[in-house]
Amino acid sequence: MQKCLGVWIALLLAVLPLSATELAPWLGQDLMIESRATYLFQSYRKIQTPNGSIFRHANDNFFTLGASFVRSNYSSNYSAEIEGTIADTHRQHFACDNLRLTLRYRMLNDIVDDCFTLTPGITITKAFKHSVRDPSSFHHGEIEAELHVAVGREASLGPYWRSRWWAVAGVGQGDHGEPWLRGDWNWERNWWNEQQQLHLFLHTLCGLGNKNLSPHKHFKGYGSVRHRSIDIGARYSYLFECDAILSLEYARRVYAHNFPMQANLVQLQLFFPFGL
Repeated sequence: MQKCLGVWIALLLAVLPLSATELAPWLGQDLMIESRATYLFQSYRKIQTPNGSIFRHANDNFFTLGASFVRSNYSSNYSAEIEGTIADTHRQHFACDNLRLTLRYRMLNDIVDDCFTLTPGITITKAFKHSVRDPSSFHHGEIEAELHVAVGREASLGPYWRSRWWAVAGVGQGDHGEPWLRGDWNWERNWWNEQQQLHLFLHTLCGLGNKNLSPHKHFKGYGSVRHRSIDIGARYSYLFECDAILSLEYARRVYAHNFPMQANLVQLQLFFPFGL
């Protein structure tokens, strides 16, 4: 255990980070603290607009640290997650991009006796003026809230799940501008003695604003913008004996409207749970 913990600490210091918010409907183990360290690299060359593309040589770095607490038994089924992100982009130089709190409650559980797992939740984000005005960082305002619900079902073999699918629908609103909609689809597979996992996903965002981006105007956030985006990708994860998980993910933006186009996103994440 000490050896594994030492490896985890070394990897954490090497990667420099904490995660993308967990939205899968299944909660972790009861009375566990789940820590995550995430490094995201994003690269694109253009921002699509109806009035002509905005050329932008962007190589962005996002470092996120997060931790969640899980209470999961027959009477209590909830998790609380906090995280913070530092951004190094064209507009931000190792600045605090956002702070985030996510609360979720599991209403149904397919692992027990329900047909599927259903977990609604809310994510509250505190962004900053410099991050709202950064087109590489998705924000509608300095204060944002998103209501989301995740539904999924898994196929098990003995004590482990072999495959599972899950989807997320969400609606968010910033302190100015119009709402946005989220729609995600995910499929995962466990194999090789439950030590390796494959995750395929599709993520979509849809802003309900009525304005277009313009190469002749200063960017003031996505709050009033009619933006659209579709990302598809895959993640490979390796599970260590001490329950740490190291994941590598790649995603490609296949559609963008009033949004960075043809973006490549590479993410490295380290997950480590420990009991209270």
